[in-house]
Amino acid sequence: MPKLGLTPDEIRAKAIEISMEKIRTLGVDKLRLSDVAKSMGVSHAALYPYFDGKAALLDAVVERWLSKTESPLQDIADSAAPAEERIVDWFVTLYTLKRERVLGDIQLFTAFDMAVVRGTPAAGHHLARLKGQLAGMVEELNLGPSTEEATSTLFFATGAFHHPGIISWMPDLDRTPELRLTLQAMLNGWPRR
Repeated sequence: MPKLGLTPDEIRAKAIEISMEKIRTLGVDKLRLSDVAKSMGVSHAALYPYFDGKAALLDAVVERWLSKTESPLQDIADSAAPAEERIVDWFVTLYTLKRERVLGDIQLFTAFDMAVVRGTPAAGHHLARLKGQLAGMVEELNLGPSTEEATSTLFFATGAFHHPGIISWMPDLDRTPELRLTLQAMLNGWPRR
């Protein structure tokens, strides 16, 4: 097996990048671990320490695809703006980023959709990280009986706006104004602790 001169993290990252490109050009159904390995100049067995098969490779691809939305959202959560303003900005940005990813990267959206149907960890981990960001802002507002309950309610009540599957049903419709109105109604009518 040829040496790549890369660290294990770099090998994993390179395999994910190659996989993303293969999915974009060939579609998720034609992704093969052996083709990724060939593009890297190694045997497919060399990738098994990182991915035990196509499902694990797809999960890593989906994790990378989803994670690209998290940093801008964390910046909003960490900003000094009032919490209510940050919550609205956070959701609008989440919607905008997810919409861009669904409309601009349809093949990787298909991989995401397959991962959700299979119940892979990537989508669950992503959801937990997003809810963690939101919880900090919700805590500042003292919404609902508990931060956890208010965070879950806000997140799932707005899911019709930011869930990639729902976005894909209405690709040409920008629903930002409706999202803002929904959030304002929810935040203004919510009991405070």
